[in-house]
Amino acid sequence: MTRLERRYRLVLRLLPASYRAAWEEEMVAAFLESMAPDDPEDSEFVGEYGWPSRSEVASVVALAVRLHLPALRLRLGVPGAPPRYAASSAGVRRAAQALLLLHASFAMVGLGTMLWLLGLVPRVPRAPVEWTQPGLINRGYVTFTLLDLAWVVAYLALVFGYRRVAWWSACIGVATAVSNDIGRYVLGAARSFVALPATVLFGGLLLVALLAFHRDAPALPVRRSLASLGAGIGVATAFVVLVDAVLVHLLTAQRDVALNALLDWAGVYSVLLVAAALPYLVVVAVRPARRGSPWSLAFALLAAAVLGLRLVTLSELPSQAVGLGLAEALVVAAVCAPLAALARRTLRRLSPEPVGASQGSLG
Repeated sequence: MTRLERRYRLVLRLLPASYRAAWEEEMVAAFLESMAPDDPEDSEFVGEYGWPSRSEVASVVALAVRLHLPALRLRLGVPGAPPRYAASSAGVRRAAQALLLLHASFAMVGLGTMLWLLGLVPRVPRAPVEWTQPGLINRGYVTFTLLDLAWVVAYLALVFGYRRVAWWSACIGVATAVSNDIGRYVLGAARSFVALPATVLFGGLLLVALLAFHRDAPALPVRRSLASLGAGIGVATAFVVLVDAVLVHLLTAQRDVALNALLDWAGVYSVLLVAAALPYLVVVAVRPARRGSPWSLAFALLAAAVLGLRLVTLSELPSQAVGLGLAEALVVAAVCAPLAALARRTLRRLSPEPVGASQGSLG
């Protein structure tokens, strides 16, 4: 087997196993024939150094997406899906809603902070002069703050059943976060470029999770969801005020280190996830009937994603704060383990599928 063939077979791994079993050899033969040079003497060179073209790779990716869609629809709990997939879909929906709620809450706090810094909040003491310097309150800051409100639009659209509006608004929110990471790197505010792929991956997972809110998914309870947004804004406000009060006034000597460790998104996710998951674990320990709740899977998914994000972005932290970042990761991992066990037990109880029933579906 030449290196060219090995590289092409690696690309074909994107396709479902059942499809590869039926068509891989024919696809490889057709590809190698199309790559055969006119001069037979060049065959060895092409086999050793040749690569699949971008168009060929793109066509395989497009085919893989098309073939995986039915399996993805099953896993998102469309009618006719096994109970196990329906439960998975419910957990994915709760995880996606929780992330939207988190971003929408902090976006509202960001808007309130900007209005306060601009002196547009009546009956509230004005911000200190050193916080309102022209270099700090500029057009870029105002633009990103306003674009971040796309998360609020996404959450409200999801609550009221406008799924497409919610998805596209979330796309704007992810794009804003990606642009912010690029800006921080270009301006030298970021220590490395690792935050950008982490943001893209995390945002992409959220966008995929939002697909679980399909037309057959149950509607969200409007009053409870709006009350959750109000509570989320309160929690986000308290979090920002508490961090500012404690870290700025009590830990002045370590201000920069602590803020960098706790106020990046991975740190915020870690702190709030643990604060929400620990009470849930206490509840399911006291009330075993709640162990089958979709929140078990939702918290497990969130914990796994946050743990990965925290580990990937450790290089963003100053050297003095890496220990604190590792501590955050260890705490999240300790919370993730029982949540994953609960989620696995819940899915196993729901009519296990016979061996081979899910062949060709997403792994």
